[in-house]
Amino acid sequence: MKRISLILTLLLFSISAHGGTVKGEMKCAVKSNYVVINEEGVPKLFKGFADEFKVGDSLSFKFKVDNNFWFDLKDDKSDFSHFTFFERNQAKYSDFLGLQFESDYGSKITFRKNFINWDLILGNLILSRYYKNDWSGIFVSYNPLDMAAQVATLDCRMWNDGVDKFVDYSRKFIN
Repeated sequence: MKRISLILTLLLFSISAHGGTVKGEMKCAVKSNYVVINEEGVPKLFKGFADEFKVGDSLSFKFKVDNNFWFDLKDDKSDFSHFTFFERNQAKYSDFLGLQFESDYGSKITFRKNFINWDLILGNLILSRYYKNDWSGIFVSYNPLDMAAQVATLDCRMWNDGVDKFVDYSRKFIN
């Protein structure tokens, strides 16, 4: 009976590992957060937006591939969230540039072994690996209607070695 249970467990693990979904998650501590607003030519500096994340909060950066590619940057304490997905035909890979996704509406993400760059419509998330599963990051957001810009620094930890698995699987998925 134990042998049958072990075989079923291994079979199910094999199916879930190769069943078409690979995902990763990174938890990022907000280390600094600054907002500058330009009102009538006079800059005003703040420590963040009232309804968004602040220093000490934690952001989650999640990514996965199934039939499409999914990306999400979210603060669980507030309504702050950036989410996007790309279809398979919006992905490409080159040894020089890495894994790239580009949408029709201006969002673009680049994954490399030690670097992630997410160009949002009105901002940017840059993550750089500095040791194993430790990443440093900068998040920049623009609000042209309010003449405001936000810059936050992040210290992130990967929950698993998701970036390498994601890139390797995605290369096979799109080629």
